[in-house]
Amino acid sequence: MTPDDRRFRLTSERLEIFPLTLEEFYLYLTDRDAFAALFQFPPPLDWHAFQTERAITSFYDAALRADPAEYFWRTLWIVKPRDRDLMLGHICFHAPPVNRRVEIAYTTETARRNCGVMTDALRLLLARLAERPDVDCVIAETKRDNLASARVLQKNGFRRDSSQPCKGYVQWRLDLSTLRRSE
Repeated sequence: MTPDDRRFRLTSERLEIFPLTLEEFYLYLTDRDAFAALFQFPPPLDWHAFQTERAITSFYDAALRADPAEYFWRTLWIVKPRDRDLMLGHICFHAPPVNRRVEIAYTTETARRNCGVMTDALRLLLARLAERPDVDCVIAETKRDNLASARVLQKNGFRRDSSQPCKGYVQWRLDLSTLRRSE
């Protein structure tokens, strides 16, 4: 996939997920009104918190330096309803696969939480990852007190990974062979 391949969209009956181009990613970070207008989204009620914004900025910086072949792994994937223009959240990867593992991160707009949006969006993306021969394992991390995010991962088959202790956080792991067997 190249950054300009706008045909690359993951869809379900309910949702659509698509990757931002580098230019769209830049707008997301620098001009939120222009970003919303570009996609005819109403401006989100709440933009990401400062800590999340710093992380997203670092993902953008990595995308600027990335080989175009890695773009799948270096951009934000916007989550929206299939039937209307409204940003519900986004998903991203921390980097391309290393030792056949990738790490994901995601956020849902506050007003859209606890509706199953991210559970469904992550399921869509995981199904796509299960088709890739270069990825066998997906890693995620949640704050210990973020039970809703933990539930999203559990509903998608992730299990706690106690081999990677991290103060204040819980590490999660999904072996994609479980998805490949169920196909």
